[in-house]
Amino acid sequence: MPKIEFPAKFGNRMFQVWRFEVGHSVLLLRSTLTKEQPTRIDIMFRAVGEMRLRKRLDELTVDLITGDDPRFQDVAIEQGKFLFAVSARDFPHGYVVAGSMFTAEDDLHYDDPSVLGNKELEGHLLRQGYFQP
Repeated sequence: MPKIEFPAKFGNRMFQVWRFEVGHSVLLLRSTLTKEQPTRIDIMFRAVGEMRLRKRLDELTVDLITGDDPRFQDVAIEQGKFLFAVSARDFPHGYVVAGSMFTAEDDLHYDDPSVLGNKELEGHLLRQGYFQP
């Protein structure tokens, strides 16, 4: 699986906050397939400690913040976690504090389970990436 190159830009797609699992602190953002976009993209953050997002994110970009950034001066970053800046059209200052990030592009349908972490669905995987220390 290739490492994600930051900033990760997801072009002319609309993402939604698809799921948050409290027990494992897993956040899933999803861009579903459409007539214009015949694939689905999932972005998964694991070990989430804090986040600021909108439910809809158009033209999404995710960047790994490694130094001081005045936009996020009040964000607490626990040891072993990282600050991911999440920006979208009309929403420039979102973020997720998490331990890792994974992406997957697949050919599955709207509400099918994510291929991320699901070996039974790996045959549908078209592209993937990760950031994990």
